[in-house]
Amino acid sequence: MPSRDELATIRAALRFWKDEMASASESTTRHYFDVSPAPSLTPFEIEALIQRLRSDAFDE
Repeated sequence: MPSRDELATIRAALRFWKDEMASASESTTRHYFDVSPAPSLTPFEIEALIQRLRSDAFDE
């Protein structure tokens, strides 16, 4: 289980990705992924993932 700090870092990275990279082309983003083809989540899907990764969601 990731720590609260690790989850906060992951959420911040996802917010950056949603804001800055989600609309970029696959040729720009594919080198960030360790799988091929590179996944492409929509901004809505990224926001849903951020919500699922909230620290309090793991406290239940």
